[in-house]
Amino acid sequence: MGMDAIRLDQRNLPERVAELLLTRVTTGAISIGSRIAELPLSKELGISRSTLREGLRLLEARGIVQSLPQKGSYVRRCDQRSIGTIYATREALELRAFDLLTESDRLPTLLARLIIIAEAMREDSNNAKAILNKLDIEFHTTIIEAAEDFVLSSIWGAIKDHLTVIFSLERANGAEYASDHLAIVKALAKRDKPRLVAAYRRHVAKGRLNVS
Repeated sequence: MGMDAIRLDQRNLPERVAELLLTRVTTGAISIGSRIAELPLSKELGISRSTLREGLRLLEARGIVQSLPQKGSYVRRCDQRSIGTIYATREALELRAFDLLTESDRLPTLLARLIIIAEAMREDSNNAKAILNKLDIEFHTTIIEAAEDFVLSSIWGAIKDHLTVIFSLERANGAEYASDHLAIVKALAKRDKPRLVAAYRRHVAKGRLNVS
């Protein structure tokens, strides 16, 4: 039984399996475009193939996994068109969140949390992709959640896993990540919308250029 199986108790097991598989994709343990070997994986995790398939179905519903008749399940590849759609959606959501947050009295609490996340990026001197990816997603998810708009949160939930996979393809640099995110925080603190939008769009454009 693999070490991951220790954490896979029976509470909402398919969801936990889905989260584990997504983590393996973003860390490169399971390659994008590769076929998921169900039998070896179920044995490693100490779960039944039916439970594994339930987890795979959850990822298929999110668009991360593609199931092909008589061929099994594969990690879906995102083409440039799909990535463009995901990024356009992401930008629309976050810019709307910024509009709401610059008028919010909850901004100081949000800023404190965002600074902690950005500084954690700088502290990761090893530039570990898995760590920086997690912090990057946490930073932007925190912004969406702080806006307290159920529409934003719902749509963000639909693209969050895809962003996690795409972010994992970026070249990692903790100091640069921290600098980019802190520029967003500083502009948000001043409630300076033009500066905020400019800092955000520079960050997004740079991230897209870094996807290999």
